[in-house]
Parts: sequence; C-alpha cells; structure tokens
Amino acid sequence: MDSKLRWRSQSVDLSYLIDHARNTESSNQKGKVCAFLGLSHTHHDIHISYDKAYSMNALLADTARSILVNEMHGVDMLLQAGTAAPNRRLTPNDDALPSWAPDWTIPEDPLHHAFLSALALPLTSAAGLQRAVNPFFLPDSHGNENRILVLSGVKIATLRAVLQDKTTQSWRTFSTDSERFTVTSTAIGRQGDEVWIFDGVKWPLLMRQEYGGTRVLLAPAMVHESQGMAVPGVMFGKDWEREWRREALQIV
Repeated sequence: MDSKLRWRSQSVDLSYLIDHARNTESSNQKGKVCAFLGLSHTHHDIHISYDKAYSMNALLADTARSILVNEMHGVDMLLQAGTAAPNRRLTPNDDALPSWAPDWTIPEDPLHHAFLSALALPLTSAAGLQRAVNPFFLPDSHGNENRILVLSGVKIATLRAVLQDKTTQSWRTFSTDSERFTVTSTAIGRQGDEVWIFDGVKWPLLMRQEYGGTRVLLAPAMVHESQGMAVPGVMFGKDWEREWRREALQIV
C-alpha cells in the first residue's frame, strides 16, 4: 500500500509503469499487467476484471485507451504500437489486439530500438501538435468494445517504389506520389501504404488500408524532402493544414 501511495503521489504515468512491466518475468501475463495497473494513478479508471471472459487483448486495449485519453503525452505510446513491432502476437480475428495498442506481454526488442534510431526522428518533431488530440473509440465488427480508435488527421503521401532496402535492419526508404517527399519506415511497408499526420501526434504514421475504409497502424515514419534529403516543414507542423484535407480515420 505504501508503494502504491508513493507512485500516486508522484503521479507516475501508467505508460511508464506498463513499459517497465514488459521486461519483468511472470508465469501469468494477465496477472502481471493487472499488478502494474494497480500501481497506476486512480484517474486512469481501468476496471480490472479477473473473469476468464475478459481476455488479455481486452485488457491491453483498455490499458492503451486509458493512456491515450488520460495522459498528456499519451499518443507517444503509438511509437511502441503498430503491426511492424517485433514479436507481436498473432491473435484471432474475433478478439484481435488493435494495431494501436502495444503488446506489453512481450519484452522490448533491440530490433525495434534499432529501427527507431534508424528513422532519426527529430527530437523537436511537432507534425500534428498544433491541434489537440481528441480520440474516441468504437466497437469492432465482432462487438468488442473500444477496439477501433478514431483520430483526425491528413494524408500527406502514398508510398510508391522502394529507393533503399535495408530489410535486414527493419527499414526501407520509398518514393511517394508527392514529388516533394521520400519516406523512411518499416520494411513491411509496401506500395499503396499511406503516410498520415494525426492531431496531437508529433511524428507521421504509416498506415495500411483495410476493410470498410479502416486503417491499420504499421509504424512511425520519417519524411524527407526528395531533393537533398532535408527535413521538411511538415515534420514540425508547418503549413500542412493548407494543403491537405482533414479526415477522421478509423484505426483497427
């Protein structure tokens, strides 16, 4: 109890706690996540259920949703999410882990850190920070609550040909349908994938079209100018609202 009060008095973010949880060992992954949730601040308001019907994926999705809604920089969590994250568990379609929810049941992977380092995202990135993030959630097609994340943003480019292939290092650089930009992102990216800037998110995200107009989050993306590989203004939130149409996107 004393440790719980200390955590709360220091207002330690749940995202910080749960990120550390993934590197601890336990024979019961659900119990491990619940234990760290018990240390979190009461404003996260996650109602822990030990009912067998409450799945691991439901718990992870509820945890991710609470971070997005309640933490000032909750969208930073998306750096650890996406289907390109190494060793992510494959889950059944009727209880799928959303692409926007990190899989905290697996340890951190050095490959993911190497990928993020290779992107060389500027420390001062502010792509979508001029607008406040205002996420809301919908049930998925199987009736699972809060499995679809809805964020507003703009599509700035669509991937075309591979310009540089570093698949062994988990990344590729692509040309795009915009003469202005090239994009570096995950090696599982392919022609037709889309680069989006979302409200409140400081770096672009690579998305893939799915059924019914929904999108899957793949990974963060780094945008460069086609000429000279300079970092364009869109990485710092400049001018993009005047060029592209904002949309509300459903992310599964």
